[in-house]
Order: sequence, then structure tokens, then C-alpha cells
Amino acid sequence: MKNSLLCIWFVFFLSGSIFTQGIANDQESQLLIELHQKKFDYMISVELDSLVPLLHPELQYIHSNGWVEDKNEVLDNLKSGYLSYNELKYKEAEVRFFGETAIITGLAEFSVALEGRQIVLDLLYSETWYQSENGWQLIHRHACRPLE
Repeated sequence: MKNSLLCIWFVFFLSGSIFTQGIANDQESQLLIELHQKKFDYMISVELDSLVPLLHPELQYIHSNGWVEDKNEVLDNLKSGYLSYNELKYKEAEVRFFGETAIITGLAEFSVALEGRQIVLDLLYSETWYQSENGWQLIHRHACRPLE
């Protein structure tokens, strides 16, 4: 009888832990989706003071045309208007966790201006976020045009 009660308690304890972990992952996924959307909102509105804490010092930002920027270049190009994000229409986004790292894979329509030239692109992108002592920070981003 004791063994049966112990087994039942263990099953409830284990299922409760799994359920709690699932909620934590769902909450963490939602937090990361919101952070990645805020990052784009800050880029659109050129709120650099809000953007800076979300970007890791070792950031590598790869555009769909192969152009690569580091953190300072991203900030400088936004500030100068060399690259302007005008609008972003999300189509999908998914988060996967690997310890202190999360990868967001998304598809969106980007409306940007590069050197004043307006461009609208559907892009598939991945973002790697790292949980540092400063919270979640974007450390790598890569975009490409999806196959048609």
C-alpha cells in the first residue's frame, strides 16, 4: 500500500513538474517573441536607448544581401538613416531553447529604406538570443529570401 501511494505521489509530482516546465517554456517563449518584436519596434522608431540593452556586444547581424554588421554598425546605420526600418508584418515566429540560448525562426514582410531607396521584402530569418547577466540579448541574426 505504501509503495502504491508513493508511486501515485511520484507520478503526480513528476507530471506537475513537467506541466510547470511547459508553462515556463511557454512564458519564456512569449517573452522572447515580445523582445524580438520590441527590437524591431525600436529599430523602426529609432529608439536606440531602448535597443542597446537588447543587443549583445558580440552581435553579428547578417542581411539577406550578405551585408554583415556588428552592434556599433547597426546602431550607427539606424542613427544616420542609412538603413531605416519602416514597417514589419509578422507572418510566423517560433522559439526553440538550448540551455542559455534560444533561436527564433521567423517569416515577415520587411519594409525598409537603404540609402533612401524603398525596399519591401519577404524574409525568412533566424535570431540567436543569449541569456547573459543582462538578460536576453540578440547575439546573431541572419536573413534570407525564402524559396518560392
